[in-house]
Amino acid sequence: MRRTFRSRAHDQRGAALVEFALVIIPLLMLILGAVTGGLAYNRKITLTDAARVAARYATTHAIPGGWSPLETPPCTTTPASSPLGEWLVDVACYAIPNAQGELDEGTSGRMICVAYIPPSGLSSMLEWGTSNTGSITTGHSCPGATPPASISDTIVEVVVERTANLDAVVWNHTLTLTSAAFGRCENCSV
Repeated sequence: MRRTFRSRAHDQRGAALVEFALVIIPLLMLILGAVTGGLAYNRKITLTDAARVAARYATTHAIPGGWSPLETPPCTTTPASSPLGEWLVDVACYAIPNAQGELDEGTSGRMICVAYIPPSGLSSMLEWGTSNTGSITTGHSCPGATPPASISDTIVEVVVERTANLDAVVWNHTLTLTSAAFGRCENCSV
C-alpha cells in the first residue's frame, strides 16, 4: 500500500512539469505583448506631444520677412526656396527634438508633414520621409489629418507618423502610429 502511494506522488510531479510547460508559453506571450503594447502606447503619446508642441510653435512663430535663400535650417542640408518654405522646414525641425528620439532621421516608417492653410484654401505642404529632405507642394493637406471644414483663419497642421512593432513571442504585428495637431496661426502671414 505504501509503495503505491509513493509511485502516485512521483507521477504527480511529472504532471506538474507538463502543466507548467503548457502554461509558460501563453503566459510569456501575454507578458511580452503587454510590455511591447505599453512601449507602443508610450511612442504614440510621445508623437502626439511632438505634433502638439510643433503646432503650437508654428502658431506663434512668424514667417520670416528678412529671408535669404542661402539660409539652411539646422536639421536639414537642403535650403528652403521661399520664406514660407523656410517656415515649414523650421516647424518640421522643431518637432524632431520634441519627439524624444522617435522622429530622428532614419527612423523606420517616419513621416513628418507640416501644412500652412490660409483662409483662401490654397495650402502649402512640406512632407518628409525617413530623411530630412522633401519638397513643398501646394494645394494639399497632410495625409492622415482632416482640417476643419470651414476656415476663417490661417491654420497650421502638423502630422507625425512612425511604425512600431507589437511582439508576443511567436506573434508580431507592425503598427503605424499617427498623430495630428492643428493650430490657428496668431502670427502667420506670407
